[in-house]
Order: sequence, then structure tokens, then C-alpha cells
Amino acid sequence: MLLTLLAFVLVLGVLIFVHELGHFLAAKAVGIAVPRFSIGLGPPTPLRFRRGETEYQVAWIPFGGYVKMASREEQELMGALEGGATEEGFPPHRLFESKPLAARILVIGAGVIMNALFAWLAYGALLATYGEPQDPTTAIARVEASRLPAGAEVLAELPAGSRVMAVDGQPVKTWEELVRAIRAGRGALRLDLEGREPLVVPAADRRARRAVAGALVPLWPPEIGLVV
Repeated sequence: MLLTLLAFVLVLGVLIFVHELGHFLAAKAVGIAVPRFSIGLGPPTPLRFRRGETEYQVAWIPFGGYVKMASREEQELMGALEGGATEEGFPPHRLFESKPLAARILVIGAGVIMNALFAWLAYGALLATYGEPQDPTTAIARVEASRLPAGAEVLAELPAGSRVMAVDGQPVKTWEELVRAIRAGRGALRLDLEGREPLVVPAADRRARRAVAGALVPLWPPEIGLVV
């Protein structure tokens, strides 16, 4: 339980950091002064330091964070959740409200943009490390007859568990390969089945082949996931 809670706080902290970093970088890019960058809300912990005009800190409440930008309005409204007001004075041209509308929109939206970029990079890294998940089956559990194109009704008669060995003469070993081969071919579709005669379906165009691929449902062998 404790480990789960710590993992949750850690992941949440990373997401908050990335989000607030987007606001921070955008504010700096358009010339807005940033007196405080905080991961967490409320009073600061001893984990804090100052570099230049900005104070960097970790606060005690881990469910949030903020980038305090120089603004007359914020100085008046800063509450305890954001550590109170700061004492630094900045020239008018460094204040948030002094910037053009486009710059303010960029700063406000930068957090979401940074989260999206982070998700894309994280997914790309996982894909590069572990590869694309492959479904290691070519057995058909059932065929959804209502989705079959005209002329392909014979596929609905396939018994459950029919295993496809090749599509149009091309061997297939995973469900992804099977679907890609069906969609990529042209003309009549030939399915080589284990222990059965080849099945030829007059799916002449790409649309019909996509419909056939969408009508097939894979059969997954039963597995024991966990014994407690």
C-alpha cells in the first residue's frame, strides 16, 4: 500500500513538473519574470534554492504545483496554497499582463503542450525499447457476418479455432501480420488454413478487404494470469 502511494506521488510529481515546466519556459521565452517555480502547494519544504530571479522549491502538498509569474493581480491575490506573495519588484514590461495577447495565450497553453510532447516522447521511447506489441495468434474465434462484404459470406461458416497459415501465399505468424496482409492485397483473397482446403474469397477491392479484416475476431488461448 505504501509503495503504491509513493509510486503515485512520484508519477504525479513528474507530470506536474513537466506541465509547470511548459509554463515556465514559455514565460521566460516571452520575457515574463518568474519569481517562483514550485512543485507542490503550500509552505515550502527545505528543498528550495534560488537561481537568478527565480526561487525553485518543493512544497509540502504534493497534489499540484505552480509557476508564479510577475503580475500586479497575483501579488494582491496570492494565498497560502501558493506560498504567499513575493517581495521582488519587477519593471512593468516584465509583468504578465503587459505582454501581447498571443504571448499570454502561449504561456497559458504551454503546460498542456508540454504534457502532450512528454507523452509522445515517452510512448516513442517505450516503442523503441520494447517494440510494437504483437498478438501471437492467427486463429479465428468467430466471424462477424454483419460486417462481411458481399461475396465473402463463406467466411461466416468457418468453425471457431480455424488457424490461418498464409494470406495470398504469404505466411503469417501474428494477428497483426494477418490483418496487414489482408488489407494490403488486391483481387481475390486466399486464406490458407491449417488442416483445411484453401479458402478463396472474391474481395476484389481494398474496401472489401478492409471489411473482411474487420470482421475477423482473434482467438486467444486461455492463460492463467495469477495464482494467489
